[in-house]
Amino acid sequence: MRGEHIPVLLEEVLDGLHIKSGRVYVDGTIGSGGHAVEIVKNGGFVIGIDRDIEMLEIARESLKQACLATDREVSGCFKLTHGDYSQIDEIVEEKVDGVLLDLGISQLHYSRSKRGFSFKSPEELLDMRLDTSVQEVRALDMLNALPYTQLVKLFSVSLNRREAPRLSEKITEERQRRPFKNVSDFVSLFSKKSGKVHPATSAFMALRIAVNNELGAIQSGLPKAYSLLKLGGVLGVIAFHSSEDRVVTRSLRKLGDFATILPSLEEISKNPSARSARLHLITKDENSKQKIKTAKGSNDYWA
Repeated sequence: MRGEHIPVLLEEVLDGLHIKSGRVYVDGTIGSGGHAVEIVKNGGFVIGIDRDIEMLEIARESLKQACLATDREVSGCFKLTHGDYSQIDEIVEEKVDGVLLDLGISQLHYSRSKRGFSFKSPEELLDMRLDTSVQEVRALDMLNALPYTQLVKLFSVSLNRREAPRLSEKITEERQRRPFKNVSDFVSLFSKKSGKVHPATSAFMALRIAVNNELGAIQSGLPKAYSLLKLGGVLGVIAFHSSEDRVVTRSLRKLGDFATILPSLEEISKNPSARSARLHLITKDENSKQKIKTAKGSNDYWA
């Protein structure tokens, strides 16, 4: 699953996290390593975490090359761990200078994972799990088993009040005729593409979010990531869609004041996938609220 993924808001992340030689930074959603590679090139030590083992291996190779390019020992550049950033407090034992969470999934998941993330691959199994080693419930399992009311809640993450019930009703009717299995089975519920955005885009996103409990991970993981920071350390969170961003901003408000940075027009022209990105930055200082009651990261957003 190799290819090119362009990290969004790269310069803003490097500036916002105050990347300096000898400092330690956690990339809790390291993906293919786009941001982490640049942190290493600027002298930082990266603790990388990701749920997807395949992505970790891609990041490992990229980080090795970055270490060699800076004439440093690989062991002195980075450490990678397979896991979920919502358990970041169990993975990282030391206080760190910065934490980055680039939410969502990589472009490589859409184009090369073969797990049914994209409606452009109709023959793929409708899986959508980021961690196939521990996650048991696939997207097709949800479509075939969840009752109507839970389906409505699941799709309400990205669809409006009329669309979510309408789609949920279609799903319950269709699965009586035949179970959902491949991407094409789900795509068949939508009209053909007539504009720039495929009509299945938002529904696919909502289904992926539910399979991987992405909103629950944000709610649970952000306070834990913040608690790992040294005084003066910075937590950076990149969010892409409105439902994701709402949970991020709500969680950050409980921690203190934060700044939001948008991508430049120049970056959007070079990388259109950056157009909806939002980088939120919060610094831990002596006045910050440090006793936060964290959520357990349950699937409250769709169950």
